[in-house]
Amino acid sequence: YNYDLNANGPRWLCLFSALALFVYQTMDNMDGKQARRTGSSSPLGMIFDHGCDAINAGVFAISLASALGTGWSLGVFFGLWCGFVPFYLQTWEEHHLGEMFLLPINGPTEGILIGVAMCCVSYIYGGSVWHQRLEISSGVTQVLSSLDGQYLTPFRVMVAVAVTGGCVTVLVHISKVW
Repeated sequence: YNYDLNANGPRWLCLFSALALFVYQTMDNMDGKQARRTGSSSPLGMIFDHGCDAINAGVFAISLASALGTGWSLGVFFGLWCGFVPFYLQTWEEHHLGEMFLLPINGPTEGILIGVAMCCVSYIYGGSVWHQRLEISSGVTQVLSSLDGQYLTPFRVMVAVAVTGGCVTVLVHISKVW
C-alpha cells in the first residue's frame, strides 16, 4: 500500500504496523520463557528464534520507514543499522560468553515499544509530522542548521537518539567479549 515509503501512505497501515510489532514483541518474549518452563528449550530452538528475530529486524525497519515517511532514503539505512548491527553483536557476545546479556534499556523491549509509539503517532497525526521543522531555540537551531544546511525535525532527533543508542550497545557488547 505504500511502496514508496512516503508520508502519503494510508494511516491504517501505521496502526496495523504498531499492533503487529506489539504482538510480535509479546510472543517473542513469551516463547523462550515457556520453553524454559516446560524444559523443551534447545539450541535449535534458540537458533530458530534468533533467525525469526533477524528477519523481523528488516521488516520492522521497512514498516517503520513507511510510518515515518522517509522514502527509500538514508533513513531506511539507519533503521536497518539500528536493528541489525546491535543484534548481530549481541548474538556474537552470546556465542562467546554462553549467555545473553541485555542492557537495562535495549532494542528488543524499549526499542520496539518506541517503534510502536512512533507508528501510533503517525497514525494519529500522519507521517508528515516527523518532517516538520522544530523550533527549539534560535541558538540551537542555528548551530544544527549550520552543520548540514538543513533544519531540525523530529525524525532527525529520533535518528540521532537511535544511532547513539546503537553505538553504545555495540561498544558494550564488544567490551564484554574482549
